[in-house]
Amino acid sequence: MGNANGSSSDRLAVAALSQVISSKRPELMSLRASLTLAASKHEGSTPKVKCLRKDLESAIKACNIEENDAEIFGKMFTLFDKTGGGKVDYRELLCGFSPLVNETLHDRLLLAFELVDEQGKGFVTKIEMR
Repeated sequence: MGNANGSSSDRLAVAALSQVISSKRPELMSLRASLTLAASKHEGSTPKVKCLRKDLESAIKACNIEENDAEIFGKMFTLFDKTGGGKVDYRELLCGFSPLVNETLHDRLLLAFELVDEQGKGFVTKIEMR
């Protein structure tokens, strides 16, 4: 999504999307729980953080994500699928969703860290950050 510094067009695109996304923290935390469970079931995924497109689709349905948001989240999955193999690191994907919520910058950053803090300890370990 642009260079490491983020171009102004990238920031504008994220800002525009954040105005149409209705999902908030509770929905993304529910998605995290569903995708964590799905990733833990995949054999041969080391570390077990990969989720498939069908995992995301199932999680979206289970978490009652609105159709418009589901479509955007599906497109984000495609962006995060680096190899085209139909699987992504679900933690990276969820962190990619966090800037899209219609919240303050502080709340979006806090949400990104909450999504990575799988143990709910209030801090992110080196392993989680990697």
